[in-house]
Amino acid sequence: MKYRLRGNFTKNSADCLRELLAARGITDWQSYIRPDNSAELSPYDLENIEAGVDMVLRHLKRNSNVCILVDSD
Repeated sequence: MKYRLRGNFTKNSADCLRELLAARGITDWQSYIRPDNSAELSPYDLENIEAGVDMVLRHLKRNSNVCILVDSD
């Protein structure tokens, strides 16, 4: 794997996460790593959630193999 370190990051491991998040534009790192209930979203606000739930339940009842992919961006 090739990578390039950008910026002047600390060698202090305690500050590493804070600096990494700051480099990605996250200034309130403590709220980011420990969100409160206000950060929760209702799954029913997601588009097509009912169809997705029905599909997963249908495949679980059939004992199908299921692969769930998550896009973190």
